[in-house]
Amino acid sequence: MVLVLVELACKNDAEAIGLFKQVGDELAVMTRDVIRNLQVLGRVDVAVSGSVLEKIPWVRERFEQGLSGLCSEVRVLNEGGLSNRGGYYLVFKSEEFVINKEDRVVKDED
Repeated sequence: MVLVLVELACKNDAEAIGLFKQVGDELAVMTRDVIRNLQVLGRVDVAVSGSVLEKIPWVRERFEQGLSGLCSEVRVLNEGGLSNRGGYYLVFKSEEFVINKEDRVVKDED
């Protein structure tokens, strides 16, 4: 089904493009809710994975537009293999966070 929609969107089918934009909007809303619930004030790195966000430009564009202006800076990362490594990869790559006694990732306060 997705391949058919992509083909239609590539031919400038307004309904197919509209569906993809709606998907991007919905993904952005879910991501914004997570960021707000975490009460992040500084830069936010959002790792994306999956063919919908990686390969369908209408989805990705609307997703990124929906996140703009949320924090001081939102970076959308598209590094290969993130789905395998998950959020821990990004957290520990930054070296600003550690796992505490309750197995929670927290800011490293030394």
